[in-house]
Amino acid sequence: MQRAEKVRDLLAERIRLTKAQVDKAEIEGAALRDGLLPMANVVAQVTALVGATRARLLRLRSALAKRVADTPHERSLVRPCAS
Repeated sequence: MQRAEKVRDLLAERIRLTKAQVDKAEIEGAALRDGLLPMANVVAQVTALVGATRARLLRLRSALAKRVADTPHERSLVRPCAS
């Protein structure tokens, strides 16, 4: 390969790299401008909220039974929820 071809290939590679960097910067800028969130953050937050809600709902049955059941016999009839 001649020197001129090597220089031409190097310049072409630099152009491709620069274009990729510009494209990436434009995508990141659009995401920030439009208020988009990374998918992993959204999934983590929704998972945490669903988990916390599920735990509260599972505790609700026992808490309500303690308020409604008047006698020890009635309280003994309340079965714990299966997770």
